[in-house]
Amino acid sequence: MKRTALLLHLLMIALFACASDLLCAANDGEEIVFTDGLSLKMPRQQGVSAADPIEKQFVLNAWKPPQVGDEVAFGDASATWGAVSVDQDGWFTDAGGRSYIYCTTTAAEEKIMLLEQKGNDCVYVNGALRTGNRYGYKDDYEEWEPNFAYCIVPVKLRKGVNEFLFYNTRTGRLKAKLTEPPAAALINSLDRTMPDMLVDEPLEACGAVVVINADDRAMTSLQMVARVEGSEAALTDLPVIQAQSVRKVPFRLRSIAPRATVLASVHLELRDGDKTVHTATIDLKIVHPHEPHKRTFISSIDGSVQYYAVNPAQDPDRSTPKALVLSVHGAAVEAINQASSYQGKTWAHIVAPTNRRPYGFNWEDWGRMDALEVLDIAQKTLNSDPSRIYLTGHSMGGHGAWHLGGTFPDRFAAIGPSAGWLSFWSYRVRESLGDKTPMQSMLMRPTSPSRTLEVAENYKQHGIYIIHGADDDNVRVDQARTMVDHLTKFHKDFIYHEEPGQGHWWDISDEPGTDCVDWPPLFDFFARHARPEKERIRRVEFIATHPGISAANNWLAIDAQTEQLKLSRVDIRLDPGKRRFVGSTENVARLSFDLSVLPGDEPVALDLDGQKLEDINRPHHSDKLWVEKANDQWRVASEPSPAQKG
Repeated sequence: MKRTALLLHLLMIALFACASDLLCAANDGEEIVFTDGLSLKMPRQQGVSAADPIEKQFVLNAWKPPQVGDEVAFGDASATWGAVSVDQDGWFTDAGGRSYIYCTTTAAEEKIMLLEQKGNDCVYVNGALRTGNRYGYKDDYEEWEPNFAYCIVPVKLRKGVNEFLFYNTRTGRLKAKLTEPPAAALINSLDRTMPDMLVDEPLEACGAVVVINADDRAMTSLQMVARVEGSEAALTDLPVIQAQSVRKVPFRLRSIAPRATVLASVHLELRDGDKTVHTATIDLKIVHPHEPHKRTFISSIDGSVQYYAVNPAQDPDRSTPKALVLSVHGAAVEAINQASSYQGKTWAHIVAPTNRRPYGFNWEDWGRMDALEVLDIAQKTLNSDPSRIYLTGHSMGGHGAWHLGGTFPDRFAAIGPSAGWLSFWSYRVRESLGDKTPMQSMLMRPTSPSRTLEVAENYKQHGIYIIHGADDDNVRVDQARTMVDHLTKFHKDFIYHEEPGQGHWWDISDEPGTDCVDWPPLFDFFARHARPEKERIRRVEFIATHPGISAANNWLAIDAQTEQLKLSRVDIRLDPGKRRFVGSTENVARLSFDLSVLPGDEPVALDLDGQKLEDINRPHHSDKLWVEKANDQWRVASEPSPAQKG
């Protein structure tokens, strides 16, 4: 089995290695490899609002090409432009961490080329900002790693000297080249999102690949024809691809039910009217339904094609609702690999969202929305018990478990962070930020969702099992110990397991599954916890960072804040016999109560912040009661207009 996986991996490496050349090069197309340039190693700057003098030049339209020896001031520090060349493997490596690398090339005429780049965050091409490929900082990948060798963008060269200023904040490594496009529109199948096929189940799903528009005109009439071998083709009208741009586009897939676990070829044909402009062939994996597999969906967030991985419950009785474990992956880990790290459970489905990419968004912002969207889809499509929803994750996913569990505490019965950091700042910014100016404090407010210690009291709503390797040299063990010290002050239902002698990723038993994520005591802990329905909840203690991120908790919702992006707190008790809500609020301008937890039509009462509101009639045609604060006094309000949200 391991040998088969290795052979498939080697095949994928070969495909990635040659597909780039097939995509970029015409028969005798021109290729320009960047081998020499200038580098600027940027000094480390303290604070949250440090300025970048190079970026400032572009903003002020004051950019001047650098020369060897030019000095650039970075606050009290400075840096000097110096000559740099690639090493024997074609990489610029001398720049170090945060840096700029400046290269030029001369074109005999104006033309569009394809820029393939690795290692950089972004690039200024003749002053125009284009995306980079900060995670593709090497040529060789381990078997488990996602391959990032797919960043190819069209750029327009002008006649004469063309400037490329590459910006890098991760490794200082850079590899870049220009190639002549073989067609005006191309399929970049290296960056694809595809489902797996299941034995004996027909396929009706969606996939996505990147389409490159290497032309000066917008392309408005492109179509994609996708044909799974042995099945009929599916035709999809594609959205507009703007000039000199790339766009990941969705297309339909359909296939008859496969009978065996082999690879199925998918032929893609990009059409413009009745003309075929480019083709590509990719493979779909076929697995048994009980094995870990990928499922795709159209996201309601932005209309893109995304996938999530499922390790289904290993119980042939599908009529009995199962528990659902949402497992969020670490940095550079694919969701399918995350789901495959667990031995299948008879009593629970393992579901792994993607965070939108293997590195993604720290499970914040888009990553947070992706996790919740996948959770909602999984709960609808898998026969799951809503009272037994659990959350776990490793490394960046460990932070994701802390973040999602603290932001949406009423969604989970228990959480299990493994090797997780508490916040971006506690993990990456080792030095103290020191005293902040009022402006810096305001700029830091939006980071409050990342600071899980600030919302730690929300964890009282569920059980917690914390795992960390004592010798972890990636995410320091002090991250777990700090949270444990904090939880000890108020939490009555948590366990901390620190594995002696183990680092970041470890597996010490001979059981299937990787112990640092598939830890048997963690799943025993999950099995002993269930989430009560909202009508059973008598008291809600909840901290919200912002209503736009997380507003509702059981039967109440914080709809508006007094001071934006500062923490809001509520501690409210429901007295069902008196049909009364009693409690206190902090930094709350508008609240709503879900009256479905109070059967009947009799009036209700509120006692908020010491102010009593009696005999409030139940709203007509709604189970929600809205109240707002005006002049420091609470009053009953109507449902706010959506226009207030812009």
